[in-house]
Amino acid sequence: MKDVKVYKTSILYSALLHVLVLNFLFFSFNFYKKVNYVSQSSVMKASLVELPKPMLPQENTKKEIVLSQEEKLDVKKKLPLVEKPKPSKVIEKPATEVKKLVLEKSIKIENKKTKIEKPVTTKNEIKTEKNKIKKEEKEIEKKAVMMKQQQAQKKMEEKLWAEQLAKEEKQLTLTKEQQAQGVVNKYNALILQAIRSRWILAESYSPDLSAQLLINLKSDGTVLNVELIKSSGNEGFDRSARAAVYKASPLPVPPEADLFNQMKVINLVVRP
Repeated sequence: MKDVKVYKTSILYSALLHVLVLNFLFFSFNFYKKVNYVSQSSVMKASLVELPKPMLPQENTKKEIVLSQEEKLDVKKKLPLVEKPKPSKVIEKPATEVKKLVLEKSIKIENKKTKIEKPVTTKNEIKTEKNKIKKEEKEIEKKAVMMKQQQAQKKMEEKLWAEQLAKEEKQLTLTKEQQAQGVVNKYNALILQAIRSRWILAESYSPDLSAQLLINLKSDGTVLNVELIKSSGNEGFDRSARAAVYKASPLPVPPEADLFNQMKVINLVVRP
């Protein structure tokens, strides 16, 4: 029992000792923080060159009021809001009115220019100008007359040329027709000779007898048909004439197609 009491007292003393040590350490640490140590390097040497002049008190000087941020905000809230002046509306004129004004101004300027630039003409100048105009008009009329004459002459020449050309063409055609007719007449004579060579005439036939025959030919001269157009009044004479034509087939014809076309139908008058 005695040992237990001794043990408790020793624990109590030990706890008090620890508390004292901790308090000592705590106070010593705070004391160390409060002491400012000035190092040798932080000390600056300064020499006084001139004493500062004393500031004279100024009248009507405005004291600067230093306000905190919160006070500034309160002041702004209390001040009345000042509206910014709105820009006055410019009344624009319609585009048509502007154009009209510009046009009127330009017309006035042009009129002024013409009034300024218009030369002063004298009577002599007017007279010379009139004479000049008359002269030009006469020249124009003269040229017009000459042009009409040239056109009339040209038309006359063209007309004469056309007439001459038509005359030459007509003459050429006539010449060709005459030549063709000459060839046709030649072959007509040959055909008549061929028929006579095949025609047997009786001595009793009167020399005044005549018959008209229409002969159709092929392109090679072959007789296709012989038609009695006009009788002689003697049947024997008419029959012998037709027989002579058939006997003479093929008859002589020109090789040219255009000439044969004129001879493919022959109107022939036969006499004894």
